[in-house]
Amino acid sequence: MLKKICRLGVSILLILSLFINMNLIIFKTTIGDEPPPPDDNINGTQYITGDWFVNNTETYSDEIIILTGNLTIKNGGNLTFNNVTLIMNRTSQNDSFGIKVENGGSFYIKNNCNITASGAYFWIQKGSKFTMRDSELYKAGYYESDPSRILIGLNIDTDYAIINNNTIADAPINLYHSSNNYIKGNKITVNFAEGISCHYSSNNTIISNVLIASYYGILLYHSSGNNIQENLIQDSYGGISLTSSFDNNILNNTINDCKYGIYSGFSSGNNLLQNKINNNNYQEGRPKVYAFPGINLYDSPNNNIIENVIYGNYYGIEIIDSNMNNIVGNIINENLFGIYQSESSFNDIIENYISDNNIGIELLSKENNITGNIIQDNEYGIRSSDKNIITNNSIYNNAWSGIEINSQVTVENNIIYNNTCGILIEGNLNSVEDNTISNNSYGIHLDGSEKNNLASNMMYNNNVGVLLENSVNNSIIENKISYCNETGIKLTSSDFNTIANCEIMDNNYGIYLFYSSWNEIAYNKLNNNAQDIKSESSKNNNIHDNSMKAIEEPINFISLTMILLIIIIIIIVVIIIMRIKTKRVNSK
Repeated sequence: MLKKICRLGVSILLILSLFINMNLIIFKTTIGDEPPPPDDNINGTQYITGDWFVNNTETYSDEIIILTGNLTIKNGGNLTFNNVTLIMNRTSQNDSFGIKVENGGSFYIKNNCNITASGAYFWIQKGSKFTMRDSELYKAGYYESDPSRILIGLNIDTDYAIINNNTIADAPINLYHSSNNYIKGNKITVNFAEGISCHYSSNNTIISNVLIASYYGILLYHSSGNNIQENLIQDSYGGISLTSSFDNNILNNTINDCKYGIYSGFSSGNNLLQNKINNNNYQEGRPKVYAFPGINLYDSPNNNIIENVIYGNYYGIEIIDSNMNNIVGNIINENLFGIYQSESSFNDIIENYISDNNIGIELLSKENNITGNIIQDNEYGIRSSDKNIITNNSIYNNAWSGIEINSQVTVENNIIYNNTCGILIEGNLNSVEDNTISNNSYGIHLDGSEKNNLASNMMYNNNVGVLLENSVNNSIIENKISYCNETGIKLTSSDFNTIANCEIMDNNYGIYLFYSSWNEIAYNKLNNNAQDIKSESSKNNNIHDNSMKAIEEPINFISLTMILLIIIIIIIVVIIIMRIKTKRVNSK
């Protein structure tokens, strides 16, 4: 009997030894029991069935753990993974397994760990500590016990978490009421949500991450004081989205091949600095389809958009219902609209370089300041509605107009050249002063406009210096106009205008009036023009005190014919009278 017992003992020992040599340990508990933790002395695959609770300090290295249940780190619990693979064995969609670090718990993941959540939730609760470095996280899912929250991805409610240099797939990082977290150097790919989102979270640093997401790469919602810097976001619906978020720094990010670049809605005090936003809404193998903006402000005041490089979008910068923003020093090219603004006022658009767009700047807004920009090689340079100020810009080589304005716009001290039309005015009460306008087909063209003031401009080498068509009651005062191939100032069907104290020299025609009447032309200096003033089919113009040659009227052949006819009639009458007198004398 004793021998049988010994043999049975030996057999049991051999079986246990076999399992140990295979590096395989199985822990199995019934529902409601707490399984023992993994054994760190065993380097191999360890199976845990049931919920794993960490109440004390536990450290694991070089392990493979397959957990069919929840991992919960309790208050006072401290769990460290070093080169550990954890697989959450969620066998069906109905399993609500997850990883949770409760208030007072700590979880440290480092050195090539791999956590595959298989759809299980991953929740770092308020008051806990969490660090994840140099590791991988896959497929963190959802948790529905709290109906107010759907926990998709790695959800962080705590403060001062560190997520550094990880590869994360299908596990977006979500910050909720969370601050002072540090998220750096991660590669994040998400097919169903944002890459990183901040909800009611502040003072977080999100830096040098690579994000590819099906929605926005980074989303801020009611979040302030965050630093979003040097991230690469590509192939996503949008790059960075801010909603009701304030005083964030969006700095030196690169956003490629998305629809939106950066969206700001109901947000203010944000700094968008030195970002590179390009080729958004581009589809491989298809022509580029313009549809979305590089930067979009909607109902967002007091933001700074400075030194960004924006190209290949529908709108470079789109500003809707947004006031008092600073748009400074950006490079904006190859968009349909460089800058497009609607229902927005008191914005400063300063020292931007805007080129190769269909329209450089489109202003459907009032009381904005456009100063010191270089606007070149667009179809249209600037198109402005009412009451804007356009000063000290260099505008050249645009296919059609350098500047188009409607009413009550101030255009001063701009350098405008090599456009089809330097300045086109199609409105009233504009002030155009001290501009240098050259080498355009038309320097300044007024079409159907009245009560505009054109003063102290220098215009040379244009085909026509100033052209008025169907325009009345305008003042052209103290301008210098020279070397125009056709005409210095030409009025067509334009009445009651004043041309005074101008220097008009070295043109073909100095002033040309065509079907234009009741104009005042006085105190001008006309010199060395092929013809100083030409008047055709025009009447009742008051031309006086000009320094010039005599006015040359074209010969009216109809009037000459009438004069000749009258002379012939007079001669015939004289001949008849003389013959009658001769007959009377002879009869006597």
